Amino acid sequence: MVRFVYVICFAFFLLGANHLNAEETSKEFNSKPNSVFSFASAPGSEAEKFLKNMKLKKGYNPPKEDGNIIYVAIGEGSATANNNSQTIHDARYNAYQRALLNAKAKYVQFLGAEIITSAENIIKENTMPEPEQIVEKAVKKSAGDVSEFEKVKKLINLKLDQALKKEGYDKDAPKEKKQEVIKKVLASNEFKSTTKIASRAALAGFQTLTTFEQSNAGDKVFITVVGVWSNKLNQLANAIKAKDFNNIPAGTPKKPIIEQIPNNPEVLIGTFGAKMYVNENGEREVVAFGHASPLKENRRDLLNNACNQAGMKAKQAITFFVNENVYYNSEQSERDISQDLQVNGQDQNTSFQGKNVEERIKSIGQLTDASFEVVDTKVIPPNPVFAASDCIRIVKWSPSGDKARNAMKNQTGQSGANKNFTGNNQEMKSRQGATGSRDF
Repeated sequence: MVRFVYVICFAFFLLGANHLNAEETSKEFNSKPNSVFSFASAPGSEAEKFLKNMKLKKGYNPPKEDGNIIYVAIGEGSATANNNSQTIHDARYNAYQRALLNAKAKYVQFLGAEIITSAENIIKENTMPEPEQIVEKAVKKSAGDVSEFEKVKKLINLKLDQALKKEGYDKDAPKEKKQEVIKKVLASNEFKSTTKIASRAALAGFQTLTTFEQSNAGDKVFITVVGVWSNKLNQLANAIKAKDFNNIPAGTPKKPIIEQIPNNPEVLIGTFGAKMYVNENGEREVVAFGHASPLKENRRDLLNNACNQAGMKAKQAITFFVNENVYYNSEQSERDISQDLQVNGQDQNTSFQGKNVEERIKSIGQLTDASFEVVDTKVIPPNPVFAASDCIRIVKWSPSGDKARNAMKNQTGQSGANKNFTGNNQEMKSRQGATGSRDF
């Protein structure tokens, strides 16, 4: 009762505040000491802070002094397995890929989308007699002969029986059952809404800038991806695809790639996908991080299989960076209905709200005559957070490696862990994965 009175008072407060402008209303509302409303941490909030520190924003970023255009997108994805599952690291990598696809979907929609939408509101009232009563009166009025009337009535009843059977009504069923089926709508208010969105774009040079990962104790992993596309990344991807290394923009020389790879397991375990790095010669390279779990612990052969699978995932990430097509389709339908019914002579009121949502994002990548190098392989054993080992294979593409491969072609012609950990025993603190070179 107290809550009800509070709601009524709150409604009168809003009505009385209509003369205030938006800013004054906001101040008035926020000054309430006993307000029941507050903000919770939203998905992607850590990514937003990261972008702010880098002086970037979501979406289109105006050209820099060198004319470089940057587009930033944030995507989220969650794992389907719990932290104590043996397949947790495969599930985490799939969560990363979901998040990356969501980020790419935002980018292709920015490039252009086809939208078809509709909204409809239908109000009905029906206090007319039942259809068979109307039919009977109309036939009786037009048929002077009683026997003729009975023939027509039988024909109409036969068609009516067939129609009712389709709705689940059987004239031979018990009376109570028939009354459950026959319902008359006296009044209805129905709202319908449908929206379809479709986008498609060829991508070259869309990379994972960094990732954020978090899960509470007993909860599943949630991953946020910060994805970025730029002129420089696009030129690098196109050069790899065309094998024209003269068009790769030079970067500021950094440390050797192996020294830039995170050596901290806390960072490395949360680093996924392909990133651009600049090596000690100022050359741009694409480095990818793949993750996989062994089928069982304490089996070196199964761990080796997991590492090979992680390497495949890393090569997949580089392929998507170089050359992919992204298809996005989304359809959402909603219905909001309120009905006044007459059931078995009694009036009833019913309502329901329903929706049907389907979103599909598909990415297809292709890279021919590709050459990759394994930079390193790291195994992180089971721990209180994750019950399974994580094999991380780091693979790269580099101009120097591709040139060396071509030179060779011209000349020739041609780990164990303790399985007793159960995992998921403590909250996993939010972690951020590694970030590639910022000269993108």
